[in-house]
Amino acid sequence: SFGPLNLGLDEPTVRKRVDAALDAVGMTMFSEKSVHNLSFGQKKRVCIAGVLAMQPEMLLLDEPLAGLDPAMREESLVVLDRLNAAGVTLLLATHDVDFAYRWADRAHLLAGGRCLATLASEQLPSAAAALAAVGMPLPHVARLAAALAARGLLPGDASPRTPAELL
Repeated sequence: SFGPLNLGLDEPTVRKRVDAALDAVGMTMFSEKSVHNLSFGQKKRVCIAGVLAMQPEMLLLDEPLAGLDPAMREESLVVLDRLNAAGVTLLLATHDVDFAYRWADRAHLLAGGRCLATLASEQLPSAAAALAAVGMPLPHVARLAAALAARGLLPGDASPRTPAELL
């Protein structure tokens, strides 16, 4: 409620925004819990809720999945998907090329404060040189798909973006 209260909004409006923000990140059930009693992933989601209560059109997130266990990563992906579906533009910074390949629409490859390449995320497997220039590998699933295609076990034009699609 910090942001909306500092905007001078009345208490019922603030409460409505806070409730909607907590619901958007799946944290309604923890609304009465002290933040220091939450897990690292829950704290990240509450932090996002604090920004959502300001009703932004865009969220800038730095490594939103870093440090999360697999279950919390999946829960956080559900939150990101919901926000995206609700029309919130998400700009994410990440070193996780597998996440970017799986989830993002577009990728901007940055090094030394410069954008070296901009491409649709589905093009990452064909951008080995650009990825190498920024110190990133090809996505794991793309490397595995290429190896399977080279052995005739997968069609050469297959382009799975997730392990589930590969299977």
